[in-house]
Amino acid sequence: MNKKTKIRIYSLASFLITLLFVASCSTDTETLNVQKLKTYDAQYYANLRAFHASDHEVSYAYYEGWSPVEGVSGYKDPASWGERMVGLPDSLDIVNLWMGVPSNDSTKCDTLGTTYAPIAYADMKFCQNTKGMKFVMHADASNYNHKFTVDG
Repeated sequence: MNKKTKIRIYSLASFLITLLFVASCSTDTETLNVQKLKTYDAQYYANLRAFHASDHEVSYAYYEGWSPVEGVSGYKDPASWGERMVGLPDSLDIVNLWMGVPSNDSTKCDTLGTTYAPIAYADMKFCQNTKGMKFVMHADASNYNHKFTVDG
């Protein structure tokens, strides 16, 4: 057998094997079982608030995921709970809102550290009232056009 014949045989065999794999693929659509979000009853939230009110080691976290990307106008409407305050762990006691406090009042946005973000505001209120979390905002003098000098 010469070299050209071997190449033709290998090429034909490769083509037939590939064709066999492609033809054997199933084209039937499969239904997906979408998992529903875990829902909790009133007793769970009552126990959670009691835990937050009890004497325990306090957990504290910085959180900035609710705010829009810098330079983008409008507010964020995330589909993922990973970018929402309601997606934070229930065991968190205090959450430091890194990019200011969300507000549901568009007339007061960008004043006193508030940003118009009605979805984040609703999430924050739910976490405060239902889960018992506390929210704080840090103060940074560089945000208020303060000029730092060597002498203070």
